[in-house]
Order: sequence, then C-alpha cells, then structure tokens
Amino acid sequence: SPDESSSERVYVCVRCNLRIPRDELHAAYVESELLCASCRAAVNIHAGKVAMRPVVAPKPAPEKQSDSGTRRRSAPPKKAKTERIERTSAGSRKALKDAVAYGLLFLAGVGGPIYVVFGAHLGVAIGIALPVALLGGLAVFMSDRG
Repeated sequence: SPDESSSERVYVCVRCNLRIPRDELHAAYVESELLCASCRAAVNIHAGKVAMRPVVAPKPAPEKQSDSGTRRRSAPPKKAKTERIERTSAGSRKALKDAVAYGLLFLAGVGGPIYVVFGAHLGVAIGIALPVALLGGLAVFMSDRG
C-alpha cells in the first residue's frame, strides 16, 4: 500500500542527492556526512587527513513530453566507468605494491629462520611462512587502502 512505502526511510547523499541503498549505509558515513559510493570515491584519506576533491553536483535532467501528454524527466547521461576506476585505482595500486613487498618480507623473515635455524625442510618452512606472509600482506593492503 502507499502508506507503507511512504513510511520507509530514504537515505540520500548530501552532495549529489542520489539515493543510498540500506545495505550501503554502514560505509556511507564519511566525516559525519552521508555520501554515496561515487562521492566517497572522490574523498581521499591519507594518514588521517581528508583531502576533498571538488565534486560537481549533477544538473537536473531536462523534461521531455511523453506520448500521453505528461512530462517526464529524462535520465541523466551516464559517465564512463573508466573515470570512476581511475580515481580510485591509484591508491589501490600503491597499496597492492606495498602489500606484495611486505608479504615477501614476511615470507623471507619467517621462512628463512625456520629453514636455517631449525633445519626444517624447505617445503615445511614455506608451508609455515606462506600463510603468515599472506595474512601480513592482506593486513598491509587493508590498512593502506583506507
């Protein structure tokens, strides 16, 4: 019924007025603002400082006359997906490089002493060190990504 749907809360981005799905609410709060995914991508977080990039609010779509005589708004033009990927991938590439480097350090730092000091077989040393390296690299990647 119309009463039930009108009583449901609608969450909207404070910058571009796009609707935010309920399942994204946990990630939508940034610096006490409710932001959609594309506006969150425009915010870079480095070392605890938030550097804001200018975000241009979308222009309202022009109204069109339909066959039935009612006016409808046309859908806003779609942006290329590559634009969004370019904004977020620079930080992710650096985080991935750091994670791989630290993962290799963890592998050598744990596997080397097991192999040399304890005299374990190479396969055993790698088998013990590999999960440590993977978890360490994952932790570095998640902390660098923000």
